[in-house]
Amino acid sequence: MICKICSNKEFKNLFYIQDLKHNTTNNKFLVKKCQKCGVLIVTENNVEVNGSLYYPDDYSAFDKIENIRKNIDKIYPFQVVKGRLAWAKKVQIERGAKLLDVGCGNGNNMLFLKNKYGCEIIGIEPSYKAAIEGKKAGLDIYNGMLDDFSTNNKFYVVYLLHVIEHLENPRETLKKIYEILENNGKIVIGTPNVNSLERYLFREYWDGWDTPRHIYMFRPKVLKSLLEEIGFNEIEIYYEIYSLFGRSFNNIFKKRGIKLNKYINAIAFRINFVLSYILPFLKFSSAVQIIAQKKV
Repeated sequence: MICKICSNKEFKNLFYIQDLKHNTTNNKFLVKKCQKCGVLIVTENNVEVNGSLYYPDDYSAFDKIENIRKNIDKIYPFQVVKGRLAWAKKVQIERGAKLLDVGCGNGNNMLFLKNKYGCEIIGIEPSYKAAIEGKKAGLDIYNGMLDDFSTNNKFYVVYLLHVIEHLENPRETLKKIYEILENNGKIVIGTPNVNSLERYLFREYWDGWDTPRHIYMFRPKVLKSLLEEIGFNEIEIYYEIYSLFGRSFNNIFKKRGIKLNKYINAIAFRINFVLSYILPFLKFSSAVQIIAQKKV
């Protein structure tokens, strides 16, 4: 096994984790730490797990676009201010700007950004089921992988929102993105933070693993170093207002076949709400957003 980030062959075995989120398999997956670059890799049979085998039919990215349309005006303004789309205000999207959404799912983010900013967006999505949902809304979605995507366009922003952890070869994907960005164009990456307080607290029960669909898991500084090696500069790291305390706490009991009563569950998610606002200030939240610029 070779680390796709730094080509190292030496790893430290950390612990085993299971699919506690969707229960697609009873298999156990070993988390390894690269001894050179520090990336964490979820493995099966001593190689990177093939995450594509473990997506359930009710995976959130496959949700029907009609359901998104109903709630888009209620949910997405909050997302732009404090959630997964908070980066949109920072990169100053102008009307007519060209954006590329890598791993766009059903196109929910594309739909909102297109309507709000008047930008031109193309999506790339490997799941046929998800891509079809986005196309129903008139979105321009390529059903396939970035490696197979051919375009003459240069993009102002290419974004991957909780996608890079699903990729079999993140380095090669980032290199391709660098090539298709316009001069001074920006890449935006949202991903779980394995340097988060909740990851250390809950270990194998941390909900950010989303095993076995997540493969390469990053500390912010590891991802920052990778972007610098590829040629990006002006790299900024933001900590999302995002906590996984409630779901991770539930995972401990789910593993043991215990269903929490509604009162304990309510307390856990109240703690979740408080932590979602405290942890970003401590730079320990369970997800980060990284914005970097293509050098000229």
